[in-house]
Amino acid sequence: MQVEEGLQLTGNPFVDTGIAVVGVLRGYTEYSKLSQLSISDCQVVHGDGSGLALTNERLKSITMWFTTNLVLKNPAIKSRSQRRKAYAHIVTALLDEVGRETFPRRCEACGNSRSLDLTALYNRALEIPHERQVEHNIGREWFPLAGSLGSDAQALPSASRGIHLCAKCLFFVQYAPLASIIYRGRLAVFQSTSNEFWYSLVTSIVKELHSKATGASGSIEIPGKGGVALERHLWDLFAQMKDTRLPEHLEVFVWMFTNSGTSPECQLIEIPNFYLRFLYELGRRGLANDALRLGRRFLACAERRQDYSGLYPWKGKTHVSPKLYTLYQSVVMGCSTRSLAIAYELAKKANELLPKKTVDQLKRRGGLRDPISHGRLRPIILQMAGKGQLTLQDYLSLFPRNAPTKIDLPSAHGWNIINYYMNHPEPEADPSRALEGSLDGGATEDASELEAYASAIYIDYVNSFGRERFAKILESHQITPEWLRRRWIDLARKQAGFDYYEWRRIATEGEKPGVWVTLFELELLWARFLHDEKDGEKEKTGFSRTDFVLLESKTHETELSERSGLVEPFRSLFIRTLMSLLERVGIERFGRLVDKMVRGEIGLSWFRSQVFSACRDIADAEDVWESSLSDAWGRLVIRERLFQMQLYLANFYRVSKVVYVSEN
Repeated sequence: MQVEEGLQLTGNPFVDTGIAVVGVLRGYTEYSKLSQLSISDCQVVHGDGSGLALTNERLKSITMWFTTNLVLKNPAIKSRSQRRKAYAHIVTALLDEVGRETFPRRCEACGNSRSLDLTALYNRALEIPHERQVEHNIGREWFPLAGSLGSDAQALPSASRGIHLCAKCLFFVQYAPLASIIYRGRLAVFQSTSNEFWYSLVTSIVKELHSKATGASGSIEIPGKGGVALERHLWDLFAQMKDTRLPEHLEVFVWMFTNSGTSPECQLIEIPNFYLRFLYELGRRGLANDALRLGRRFLACAERRQDYSGLYPWKGKTHVSPKLYTLYQSVVMGCSTRSLAIAYELAKKANELLPKKTVDQLKRRGGLRDPISHGRLRPIILQMAGKGQLTLQDYLSLFPRNAPTKIDLPSAHGWNIINYYMNHPEPEADPSRALEGSLDGGATEDASELEAYASAIYIDYVNSFGRERFAKILESHQITPEWLRRRWIDLARKQAGFDYYEWRRIATEGEKPGVWVTLFELELLWARFLHDEKDGEKEKTGFSRTDFVLLESKTHETELSERSGLVEPFRSLFIRTLMSLLERVGIERFGRLVDKMVRGEIGLSWFRSQVFSACRDIADAEDVWESSLSDAWGRLVIRERLFQMQLYLANFYRVSKVVYVSEN
């Protein structure tokens, strides 16, 4: 009888592993040949079962697989030779019974239409006299995690019967221990998205255990010492692949389980593709031993996609080569080769331009973790942008905006990378040389929308005050959050897209209304604009109103009020105030008031007087005004509320002017 044509695996990791082990022992070197496996092949491998009995008896893990109730280890049978003989007879009987099962219940491991009557097989295989025959249920001593009725600790409280399994599944699972390892303190077998890769991995483990079984007497310890057994086998496997590329979507699944004691359990974990690629590149580039020297903690951090602190210098010493570091950052941490190259160049310039004492401080582990140290490098970053050596996309690839951070910074990880390269300024550490080819580990964030806003502010300012003045204030660091707020208000009266909603979305970090991060990104863009125009690379910085999410069709008064940041009931009072003011003074004078506001000549007291004048008939107008100056937690937010009112006034004027022109 042939195992399913083409080896349609059962899907059960224990049975499939056993099938693969038998195939390996039969001499099938490739997964494609496993479809040739037949009952006669299994009989050749198994023989009378004495070889399997002896090997499994020597395995230290056998009781972890099948508990001490297994015939082979059952202390009730005193003679070891008798235990081996009984085990061999039963397993051989299982093989003989494949395809001949009579119990009319479907196998719950592979779906076979009939399952095995274990009591009948026991009595027949061991030739037990009728008067001594007892009932035998399939439990954990024959199949991992299979609870039986009776006193088995794995039996569910509501169970009404034992598990149904066929002879094929029970036979092959006896060979599965020969392809298991210890992984994270538990037994483990494997599956994969690639059957070919899975079979090669099983082959590697079987060959190691088989060599131990034939090479010496005594107990056989399965791989797992030091916690890197899987990695070692994968490296051996990758070495055999030579120049063959790793399958693009390859993943390995580890079934970790324990079947002994009173708390059997199973856990499935995934070995992701990026970690397999990392191991593959380590082996291909001759860095596997370097990784092993760093220990299991290094590999565990890589598998969890966490930066490993041991990569960075400690007390003036670095223990990781630039090749290993660059590979880790590219494949594990997802950094692009370009972002690493930017960090390397920035580190070199910091070493050259900053005082030696400052450089020594920054080169320590954690030397670039505080805002003060970042402030020392940011002028160098701006200088690189001004010379055309760095773009905003380059900066965001090193400091992604959505990276979690406890302080008001884009990302701490990018500073760690610069810290490493400050300790390794040698040419060999250049990422393009260290990697010997790009691995394209990461993707750049889309900065097109921020660039559109930067273009609008830049063009408006240059048209109003000239390019030289803009370059001067940028070079002298006069661009502050307050300056940006004034530009935002000024543009709000001229074009759509500059309301408070867009301000919070574009110019702030999360819920905290701080703009320093965005302001620095804008400065990078403006420095690059000035460089490109100076070199004639751009005749004009491109900008289109359609670059904005907020279109003109969304600037109706109702939409503006909802995007103003003002809350009820104050919002209704403020809208009433502006409509009353417009009706009273007309559009031209209203425009002059907006001009005064942009120049900073209109403040909170003016808005207060206008609200009280327009809403004098509302009894609680003063209370509403006072409460509007605090947030939901009772904290005063006078500055932010004034900014909201100024923005709404500017946008209200712009929309009202369009309506006025169309009516006249």
